[in-house]
Amino acid sequence: MLGKAWTHRGRPAEGYLTKQGAQLLLDELLVEARKAGPQTARHAHDATFADAAAVCARARWLRYVEFDRRRRPTTLRDYRRMVEDVLVPLLGHLPLRAITSELMDSYRTHLVDEGRMAPRTINKYMLVLHAIFKRAQRHFGLTVNPVAGLDRQPMPRSG
Repeated sequence: MLGKAWTHRGRPAEGYLTKQGAQLLLDELLVEARKAGPQTARHAHDATFADAAAVCARARWLRYVEFDRRRRPTTLRDYRRMVEDVLVPLLGHLPLRAITSELMDSYRTHLVDEGRMAPRTINKYMLVLHAIFKRAQRHFGLTVNPVAGLDRQPMPRSG
């Protein structure tokens, strides 16, 4: 949001913008952004999974999930716990380029073989990982999302 919309006749009051004034301001902001270049200081070759998870949090993915996707607060709490308590301690030190589809598939297989998680929970882990890598593609130039092609765990249908 650039400012409040001025819908009356005459010169806009302080802090208000006409449609034309808003377009001019937006054009100036875009020119400055293009001059500055990309805002990421790191690229996929030296960024870690912890960096990607931090970008995911800064990029307001959880806010998007909460308000746009209308997920429940308990779901958001689960997502945060997964990232902060499980995924970052497990994968945080790894460079993004070192995380492959095979590694992610073996992690999924490990969760299945461990037998402590329901298929739905395993699918939630894969969803969160997919979102983190999708943001990493945008912010760090990661070429492939290693979770994109993985199979979901089959879940029994509820009656």
